[in-house]
Amino acid sequence: MTLKDTLLRPALAASFFVLASGGMALADKATNTLNVGVKQSLPTLDAYYGGGNIREGNNVIRLLFDTLVLRDPETYEYRPLLATDWSWSSDTAIDFTIRQGVKWHDGTDLTVEDVVYTLNYVSDPENKVLTQPLVSWIEGAEALDGNVVRLHTKRPFPPALEYLSLALPIFPKAYYEEVGPEGMGQAPVGSGPYKLVSFDTSSIVVEINEAYYEGGGKPKPSIETINFKFIPDAATQMAELLGGQLDWIAGVGPDQAEQLRGVPGVEVSTGEVPRVTYIGFDATGRSGVSYFEDRSVREAFARAIDVPEFVETMVGESARIIPTPCFPDQFGCVQDKAVSYAFDPDLSKSLLAEAGFPDGFEVDMYSFRSREWAEVVAGYLANVGIRANINHVPISTYIQKNRAGEMPVMLSDNSFWSIMDASVPISRFFKMVPEDYARDEEIKEWLDVADSSLDPEERKEYYGKAIEKITQEVYWFPMFTGIENFAFSEDFDFVPPRDNFVNFYAYGWK
Repeated sequence: MTLKDTLLRPALAASFFVLASGGMALADKATNTLNVGVKQSLPTLDAYYGGGNIREGNNVIRLLFDTLVLRDPETYEYRPLLATDWSWSSDTAIDFTIRQGVKWHDGTDLTVEDVVYTLNYVSDPENKVLTQPLVSWIEGAEALDGNVVRLHTKRPFPPALEYLSLALPIFPKAYYEEVGPEGMGQAPVGSGPYKLVSFDTSSIVVEINEAYYEGGGKPKPSIETINFKFIPDAATQMAELLGGQLDWIAGVGPDQAEQLRGVPGVEVSTGEVPRVTYIGFDATGRSGVSYFEDRSVREAFARAIDVPEFVETMVGESARIIPTPCFPDQFGCVQDKAVSYAFDPDLSKSLLAEAGFPDGFEVDMYSFRSREWAEVVAGYLANVGIRANINHVPISTYIQKNRAGEMPVMLSDNSFWSIMDASVPISRFFKMVPEDYARDEEIKEWLDVADSSLDPEERKEYYGKAIEKITQEVYWFPMFTGIENFAFSEDFDFVPPRDNFVNFYAYGWK
């Protein structure tokens, strides 16, 4: 019996049942309401205090709020949004001309004061936003004459526009001062193409913002209402899609996607997303577990896992097996510098024996994304004598433990906010930050150069040095890129996004 046979998903049986029951009912095209299935509920819609830490939150926040600039999802070029134009006035300052005539959802005018306030608030460490890695490069902002905001950086920061376009929505100063993160998180007031109707533990409903401005990078939407329904169970999502209660779902497993492809009224599309799945090791013993201070043990761990089989069985053929701790399309993710480790359980056992563990050892392995994936990895490890106790925790718990250095080994994945620059995945985890389990001074020195140089070739050179040592020392064991299977009503005109952000404002009905 193959691995695929033994791990066939339970939801597949549910899909067979629904398929046999008569196919798909009409979608909600008639009422111009798009019903979206969301697996993970959101505690807040404040992008800086948890709402932006998961993909589902980002998809909603991008409807409600705008950033200064917009990155084109296909070309990765930057387009005007709340800023009509911009220019570097020095190596550490960018001037943005703020668009006039933009209204907040409460009818008040968006001003330069709102922009200055937002940038200064989120970059102030005292305010403890959860997206610190995305704002720590900002020194501050000030208003200049002519509706211009000058953003100061702490050092030359080449990917500034990339960060500003994806992770820094602008908030209304007066409203945010009045209600704070909690109020904004539950009753957000933005300037985006949709505005909030309702938000509770079962759904988020947004409706088109009729006063949305023209001339920016986001088109005015054609779908009147979007209803995001929180449905954690995959089988239930599929049943509601086939029954017509949902028009779109994501995260469909490969087996379910295969079965859905032949269903009348349903379309299935698969796209690669900028996500890297990896195993990270506590190479310094911060967690109190010393096994992974030995490089041989880290390599043994990597050699025990049959990544090609795992990808074929658990992920899907569209995923790429990669050796780098970053997504290949990201600037500076130099592929030819990475050291890779092929599946070799015999070598794994030999490395463990040489390290003093001929019978293996027992260790806690943390994961937040997929228990099933963790169980399969644990099965590979058991074959070489490593007994991995799976600690499957919520993402909030995982983040806390990660920053506290409490995890000896972790099966993780990260989309890095879909920022197409290697500074996010590499410097975020290997630059003496709380999440850094390597604490390698040489890597930090290289990243300091790469993160601040205005010479693209020098940046590539030093990111390449860091990638080479990270993989040579097996601080991380990168495995594969992410893919996403989408299933949706044939009436919905949907194409998988290249950058993992589903911009619902850009889609419509056929």
